[in-house]
Amino acid sequence: MKASYTARSSARAIHLLAMISLVTAHCGTEQPSSSGVSGTAGSNGGQGGHGVAGDASSTGCEKDTWQCEGTVAWQCDAAGEVQSSLDCAWKGKVCATGLGCVTCHPGSASCSEGIGSSCTEDGTRVETYACDPLQGMRCEPDGCKGACSPSKLGRTHVGCDFWPTITSNTAWSDWFAFGVFVINTTELPAVLTVTRGSEVIATRSLPASGTQTIELPWIRDLKGQDADWEGNVSPSSSSTLSKSNAGAGAYRLRSDQPVVVLQFNTLGAGKDKAAAPGCPIDASSGECLSYSNDASLLLPTSSAGSNHVLMGWRSWPLDSSQGNSRGIGDFASITALHEGTVVAVTPATRLLSLEPSQGQGFEGGITHEYQLDPGDVLQLISDPSIPNAQLSGSVVAANRPIQVLTGVSCANVPIQVPTCDHIEETNLPLEMFGRRYIVTDLFNPAGRPRQMVRIHGLVDDTLVSFDPPSAYQSIRVRRGETVDLDLPKEQSSAREFMVSSTHPIGVTQYMVGNLAEPYQAQAAGINLGDPSQTFVVPVSRYLKRYFLAVPTGFEQHRVDIVASTGSEVYFDGRLISPESFRAVGASGFSVARLEHLEPGKRHEIRGEKALGVQVYGFGPYTSWMAPGGIELRSALP
Repeated sequence: MKASYTARSSARAIHLLAMISLVTAHCGTEQPSSSGVSGTAGSNGGQGGHGVAGDASSTGCEKDTWQCEGTVAWQCDAAGEVQSSLDCAWKGKVCATGLGCVTCHPGSASCSEGIGSSCTEDGTRVETYACDPLQGMRCEPDGCKGACSPSKLGRTHVGCDFWPTITSNTAWSDWFAFGVFVINTTELPAVLTVTRGSEVIATRSLPASGTQTIELPWIRDLKGQDADWEGNVSPSSSSTLSKSNAGAGAYRLRSDQPVVVLQFNTLGAGKDKAAAPGCPIDASSGECLSYSNDASLLLPTSSAGSNHVLMGWRSWPLDSSQGNSRGIGDFASITALHEGTVVAVTPATRLLSLEPSQGQGFEGGITHEYQLDPGDVLQLISDPSIPNAQLSGSVVAANRPIQVLTGVSCANVPIQVPTCDHIEETNLPLEMFGRRYIVTDLFNPAGRPRQMVRIHGLVDDTLVSFDPPSAYQSIRVRRGETVDLDLPKEQSSAREFMVSSTHPIGVTQYMVGNLAEPYQAQAAGINLGDPSQTFVVPVSRYLKRYFLAVPTGFEQHRVDIVASTGSEVYFDGRLISPESFRAVGASGFSVARLEHLEPGKRHEIRGEKALGVQVYGFGPYTSWMAPGGIELRSALP
């Protein structure tokens, strides 16, 4: 590990602040994506069409749009006359229509001796990567070929290379496992290979259109200590740097066909007494219960981003009356995907030290750098002794794409309700933030809508408004600020709402503990549900097609669908009745809910227009929640 503890902002942190300005400048009117499940972006070479539409003249030359003749780039004025020209070859570059002089033709590719290379969509750089046989790739002179090649995959949640990462959880490791749930998006069988460092952990066959659950051994320095038999939690006393070359770190899952991967921490809500000898048994159910679950939608390496502003929940302060003797900080788990990854972290609050013996950790607002190799995991934990400590708003900037998960080992939602549960979710890269979101009203088994929503500010003086207006009054947020929205206590027409903002923001959503009023599931004799966390997908990141499935081990599941009002939506080829949808204010979107999903069966949701999907499930005293998918092509030029 290389660490720099200095009050100066690192170059990467400064670069990230510049990117925030770019996101603000380029996130204009948002439109949902029309791409399919694989999110194939498509790529244009020298004759592509990346230009900005202008005033077409009679000559066919559009104003301010770059055109090409060989290596010469030229632009026209409003009258169709050439106003400027440049021979790109003089600068050692090539000409691409719509872009002008660029480093390479977008979409061009080559492969030699197992190393593939391809030009980025904006033509600014050539990216190299291993043409990996475990991902079904084959090396040919004109590029790395196969269903998992970058030119085929595009950038969505669907991919062939994932990094399952254990995060802090107080669950009983003797009876409950960490694992992944994999969904095959193709009609061909796939081979799954899980490694940790150079060690092969598991190899599995994945049926065509099928699903597969794979249990993976706990990594103790990432999981932390189990709760005791009375449920008293033992929070981590330090942050952690878990190295892949020391038998720890993250797992790597590769498939030779495009798949969707959810990690479950833990797998399943409960076990029969006979299957869990020695486990403390819940008197009401007669089962061994995990009490501590959530899921994360993993993003493939092909869709990872380098720059993040953290979105999550808050720490749980010391509260000995609830079996919490030291307090529990919220975490951010950063996984390196490439050699020579340097990560600069500017935390919003004090961090626990990487070594318990070092005592007090690092203060907020100071940038620290860490050097990581593939599979290394840096799990940073906030100091819960700081009032209202939370990592939300922290800045994470890297020189290579990384994976980031946020959450809490055991979280109360709301903070004063004593029903803690493990929560976690993938943190979206910075450029994936949006300006329009639809927040659905989560079902709960007690039949009383109850959830919490957080708004995460990215830019100072951002105005946030709601539709219908009866949901909430408009608010203003600052960069790094979080605002909690507690849903109305009484049922109302504003149970679903649109969030709109003048600058990009993040939105996260949380199921609440089953003692929270007016939820009070336990008072109603229902023990299903407890806190879980997810990010809300921006409208601009919707897809037209999703493959989804739910695992075994939970009692109930639901799927919420957000679609343009009046558009057709199909579930497994059958049209969903328009009467199933309810309008969200005057937003132009409507919401429908599906239930009675068969565990382990792959389903398809397809829309006439791009739509949003969210999946969640319940078990005794626990729950999980994750987006159904997301479009991840960059909004930046």
